[in-house]
Amino acid sequence: MVPCLASFALQSTRSSILYGATMWAAGYVTTRVYCGSKCRRVSARALGTCALAVCAIIILMATGDALREGLLPTAAGLRGGLLTDRVKTYFCGSVPAFAIWFDDIKLSDTHAALGRYSLAGAYELIHPGTRQSGVISETVTLATGPTNVYTLFRYIIEDATMPGSLAVMLVLSFCSGFAY
Repeated sequence: MVPCLASFALQSTRSSILYGATMWAAGYVTTRVYCGSKCRRVSARALGTCALAVCAIIILMATGDALREGLLPTAAGLRGGLLTDRVKTYFCGSVPAFAIWFDDIKLSDTHAALGRYSLAGAYELIHPGTRQSGVISETVTLATGPTNVYTLFRYIIEDATMPGSLAVMLVLSFCSGFAY
């Protein structure tokens, strides 16, 4: 997690923290299953730990916003605006932004981008210099302000077209069920 925290502090990239934490949690859970640890009831301690982790992520994201805007995060500033609209959007994606994009796009004119959006990092390695700042540069104006954070479904639709995205989701569903 130290490299993730360093990247966050230097570049205010929230995704490195979320990715690192997700990978750590997935590794922890799968290692417990692999080692034969039996499932047990959720304890109050585990719920408390989860609540603290969510609070820590919210604080990190609010701090990232403050750093991105060039401000020093203060305790009073974080208390006053931890759950800003930006933080909520980064946690969940913006369904309204996706809905506006989906209403405006003509799906018959969509051509498969073959991983350019949903696998942006790998696509950039194969085609260097094609990536813009962020995954999508166009913004949608909502009541809370402009955003370029959509749900994952936009990226899958643009990578595989509408029929292809349905097939991708079907395959992912089967793979998830099989893995479970």
